[in-house]
Amino acid sequence: MAISRRRPITRISRKYAAALLLTTGLAWSGPASDSVTVTGYSNYVGAYTLSGNGQPTMTGYGGAFEGAIVAGMPSQTYSRMLFCDDFSNYVGIPSDTVQVDITSLEAGADFLNQTRFGAVTNWRAVESSLPPGESLSPDVANTIDSANSLERYEMAAYLASNFSFFDSGAPNWDTYYSDTNDIGIQSAIWDILNPASDLYLPPASARQDGNVTTWLTNAANWLPTAGTPANQAFLSRFQIVSDVAIAQASGDAKTQVGIQEFLIAQPVPEPGFYGLLSVSLGALLWAVRRGSRLR
Repeated sequence: MAISRRRPITRISRKYAAALLLTTGLAWSGPASDSVTVTGYSNYVGAYTLSGNGQPTMTGYGGAFEGAIVAGMPSQTYSRMLFCDDFSNYVGIPSDTVQVDITSLEAGADFLNQTRFGAVTNWRAVESSLPPGESLSPDVANTIDSANSLERYEMAAYLASNFSFFDSGAPNWDTYYSDTNDIGIQSAIWDILNPASDLYLPPASARQDGNVTTWLTNAANWLPTAGTPANQAFLSRFQIVSDVAIAQASGDAKTQVGIQEFLIAQPVPEPGFYGLLSVSLGALLWAVRRGSRLR
């Protein structure tokens, strides 16, 4: 058989390779199984008081909450807004540090196992939580009721991106949003991610639900476009933050253990980042070509 001889990497190649590794390392921001502390300040959306299925009365808020995430690979601590996707479970603010799995929407077996709703197949009819007197068109109700768990998380991500405070950075103080759009968005997320095994139902109150029917309709109309390249790139920003106890549970217990679940969105890289990456790639290519000519 033929034997090929590798040419040695020159010093200058190693130098620029290191620069490239540093730059691409900056691009990596997705942690594995790590920890989260819900710290506040928060963007609170509406308020609810509810009880159900023999459970104690609960009062709280939806919206987005600032959290400190400690990632293991690479080791780093960073702040991220946590968007509530889970109505029937609770977390206090500030919270104790909790071990979590952080899972992408396209994580396959991990998505099914590690997330609260990934393996759910039995969902409540979406119209069961609407305010009295409100309804959806048959097409919208059918689109949501027939959606699988991945599609429901995708609709939740789309809805979260429509919050008035989405991508606005961490708040400097607690802010309470009582407008019908933000309340409607949060209520729609809760109505879509609402398995039959949940211990609580979202409140059936027009005051709390805002224009929920509008946002459920918007989500159902958006879902058929989720597979387009632009929307796949959009969805790739989102990950699901789930208590590790969920992965250790099975069946209906997955929807009832651990702290509440959140969505997080990776920030959009600044244009200057791409410039730095391009410079590093160009420098590495130049070094490799120059090294080849010198040998």
